[in-house]
Amino acid sequence: MKKILLLITFLFTQVFFAQDAQQEIGDLKKIYSNLEYNTIAFDDLKQKWIISDPVFVREVFNKFVSKNALRLRGRALNQLTLIEKAKEVQDGNILIDLRKRYYDDEIEYFAFIPFSEIDNFEPKLLVDSVDDGYFLKDIVGSVVYGKLQEQSYFFSNLTKEIFDTKAGYYFDVNVDAVDPSVMFWSTTSDYRNKFLLSLFGKWGQDYIFMPGWYFPEMIVGGRITYFDVLSGDPDDYTYEVSFGTGMASHYPYVSIGNEQKLDKAGQSVYAKISGQALKYVMDDAEDYYIDLEVFTTPVDFEYSDMKFASTRSFFSIRNYAVFKVRKERLFNLFNFGMAKAALGISTYSVDEYKYDTKLKTFSDLRTTTDFMNKFEHFFFGEFGVEKGGGLVQYDITAVLGFNFVEGYLMGGIKSQIMLSDTFGLQFRIYQGLGMEPSTYGYRTTPTVVFSPVLRINY
Repeated sequence: MKKILLLITFLFTQVFFAQDAQQEIGDLKKIYSNLEYNTIAFDDLKQKWIISDPVFVREVFNKFVSKNALRLRGRALNQLTLIEKAKEVQDGNILIDLRKRYYDDEIEYFAFIPFSEIDNFEPKLLVDSVDDGYFLKDIVGSVVYGKLQEQSYFFSNLTKEIFDTKAGYYFDVNVDAVDPSVMFWSTTSDYRNKFLLSLFGKWGQDYIFMPGWYFPEMIVGGRITYFDVLSGDPDDYTYEVSFGTGMASHYPYVSIGNEQKLDKAGQSVYAKISGQALKYVMDDAEDYYIDLEVFTTPVDFEYSDMKFASTRSFFSIRNYAVFKVRKERLFNLFNFGMAKAALGISTYSVDEYKYDTKLKTFSDLRTTTDFMNKFEHFFFGEFGVEKGGGLVQYDITAVLGFNFVEGYLMGGIKSQIMLSDTFGLQFRIYQGLGMEPSTYGYRTTPTVVFSPVLRINY
């Protein structure tokens, strides 16, 4: 009976102490893990590399064998398994995957990985990984550990490179032939919002399908932009108001087609307002913008204002208006950027004039006196993708419009590609479908517009 009681007491003591020891080990692990600053948010930026030198892989593997440090699912390898793993190393099928800590030079991750698993998100390792640099140093020795740290062997760098381009709100110069601008002054009223004052230029109008190739005026003026809260996206403004006037622009090319040119025939006025008006009447409407743009020519030129060398007939854009509702950040296209879309309606009027040097007259050839009958109207839609930040930024948009007065289509693609938001190129192409050249003689051929872009922003 005494022997049985002693045996029970001994077993109970062993179980108790085993549980106590296990609890102490668990507590020590928690303490040790909490001593190290957790930098999991920077895992994708930590320095990573792969060792593919078969001789060096053998040397490191042999250090693990000598220290009996190889583990598989937490258990030591038996002899048969060890031989199988060593054979894979001998065949040159094993690489070493390493990652350094974010804030110093110590190695925080070490693993033997089969070559076939290198591209997998969760690769199957040859044996358990080592997640502590000091334990790794104890296994391989200070000399080999130093080689790992200094990367003094053949390796492949897998470190993620981050190219980040951020918008500045203090000074911005955008030099191009289509939409130049200079933002030269900014202020704030509560340290969260921002008012920006800019000078701008505008050559052509995409939504009446009159690019600068045909539009004979460069609109210049001033613009005020308001941000209620600054973000990394300079297009995420609350509202924007622009006023300007048109200045005569020259054609930077010689046409090989038969289309007639358009020219400026009066003094014009331009205005535009754009903003997130819908968010004040709808929930979750922050990414919806309403744009209203108006151009009109209230003052006609006289004969003395025109400087043509000979008698000629020409067209001139007198008025246009554009109303558009657009949705920014429509959905995420993953690595391609964010999709966006818009729908709208536009209208414009074109008059035909004759400049006669013999009679010294400048007259309107249009026979109709009804102001509204001079207008052509478009329904249009556009869809595009935009990507900011990073090394390369781009904005590519397709536009399609239907003239529901005359029943023809106009389509085009406009794009801008930038490198580090500093150097880039704008490219636009437009084409009409179902048009009668005799009626629309001023835009019968495909139109290509391109311009280099230089931007200075901080």
